[in-house]
Amino acid sequence: MEITRITPNNAEAFEDLIPQELAERENLLRFGAVSDDKEAIAAMILEVTDEESVDILWLYTEPSYREQGAATELLETIFPFLKEMGITSVQASFTEDDDDIELFLSDRGFLIAVDNDTYSVPVNDLIYSARMDELLEARTDLSKIVSAEDDEVYGKLDRMIDDYGINLEEAETLSRQLTRVALNDEGEVTGCILMSELEDDDLEITYFLNTGANENAIELVGSLALELRERDIDDTRLIFTDPGEHSIRFVEGLTEEFRETYRIEGLYRGVHLL
Repeated sequence: MEITRITPNNAEAFEDLIPQELAERENLLRFGAVSDDKEAIAAMILEVTDEESVDILWLYTEPSYREQGAATELLETIFPFLKEMGITSVQASFTEDDDDIELFLSDRGFLIAVDNDTYSVPVNDLIYSARMDELLEARTDLSKIVSAEDDEVYGKLDRMIDDYGINLEEAETLSRQLTRVALNDEGEVTGCILMSELEDDDLEITYFLNTGANENAIELVGSLALELRERDIDDTRLIFTDPGEHSIRFVEGLTEEFRETYRIEGLYRGVHLL
């Protein structure tokens, strides 16, 4: 068995093992396993999430070759490669129904923990709540909150969030129109809400950053609510994956519900330290 990087030169051999959307995305690390008969039998796709961590987005072995060590060989081969890149941890998310994945990861040194920091909030509960109505009535001047559509604003945003280890160029699903950016009187970025549009029409809030006053954060939320209302978006969900507390605290305040109401249960995360 041979482990190889998947490149444009050999990608065709692995196309039946990788979802098309992952095959077309840029800035991903792709590795494959080839049998002694030179047949592509397994594939792994990784995303560098910050300077020191990668997420396993995809790990698949052709059914007739399972239980023969292909996935294990992939992991054991890429670990030294990742370590040389400066990566210190490899992570993977899965649900409580994925018993085989949990067993596979734990047997190979991954620490398994419950991932309880993802929330699913119906847009109607938040954007059209009575508390949001009050917020919008009190905040009539949102002129310093803009979208990230303008290239100059996008460039400033990119530089600001780089300090947090976030690379906008790797955010394939980022919606520049929905993303909210707060500017001060000097035109500097003082906060943002990074938004992504998911394939099932749900919207994801990946980061809510604020370096200004609390009023700054309130205006960011108000601007986002107005944008969604103007689009008549009312039959979808907001998925909060932001690791900070800003987002979920606003959810609790505006919906008058505890975060447990919206927490997505049954999510797990495996972490392997290199």
